Amino acid sequence: MSLCIESPTPEEAARAVSEALSRGMVVALAGRCWVEYEGRGASRSTPGDRLVVIKPGGSVLVHSAKGFKPENWQPEGSVVHVGARGGVLLVRAVRRRPREVLYVYCDSLHGIMGYVPRETGGFVMYMSEAEIRDAIARNPWIIGEGYRPVEKEKPVESGFVDLFMADPSGRLVVVEVKRVRAGESAVRQLSQYLEALAKRGVTARGVLAAPGFTEAAIREARSRGIELVYLDLKKLRELAEKRPRPRGLDEFF
Repeated sequence: MSLCIESPTPEEAARAVSEALSRGMVVALAGRCWVEYEGRGASRSTPGDRLVVIKPGGSVLVHSAKGFKPENWQPEGSVVHVGARGGVLLVRAVRRRPREVLYVYCDSLHGIMGYVPRETGGFVMYMSEAEIRDAIARNPWIIGEGYRPVEKEKPVESGFVDLFMADPSGRLVVVEVKRVRAGESAVRQLSQYLEALAKRGVTARGVLAAPGFTEAAIREARSRGIELVYLDLKKLRELAEKRPRPRGLDEFF
């Protein structure tokens, strides 16, 4: 079931939006609107083109023509009332605790669109490289049994080493972390770190950890003696969420 009305009058819009919300639709309306808010504070906007999105759970978002953040919004759980008076559409969203009221007025509408969501779908928040590094430091077995973290974000001549570890024999291991599939350039970057350490007289192994690798990266790693470790980002996030976050990685070293 869907709704699409071009240039409705405020009265037509009020009837259509009210019916759409009663059917559990997500509704978006675009037009010349202005907003008033009262609650923990107070605000008012002047008339201008805006996009108003109303969701079945009661949340309301008001977007201007620029930027990505809503100018005004009401959270899920608000009670939404829709009506028209004097040639103006009024959308009123009331939040009871704490009491907040959002008024959206529209005197000219470009159009209304609505649909019944069939699938909510899922959402996956991918980890940053710093979060991956920290998760590995807390769970060094991800790289290998008997490994332990030594230092993180250590500067060398060609950049910053993500993580220094020690293997079971005590040999230094340089770990480079990537949050997306690693390419040939990542292998070369890690090789530069190893070369910089070698100039200081420090011998180390190199490990490139990523959720995947290109064919070129695999060939380059083999030719340079770089080890590859495949990361399961979903499991890493689960590990990160199970344990309380420390104030800093230094607590591990």
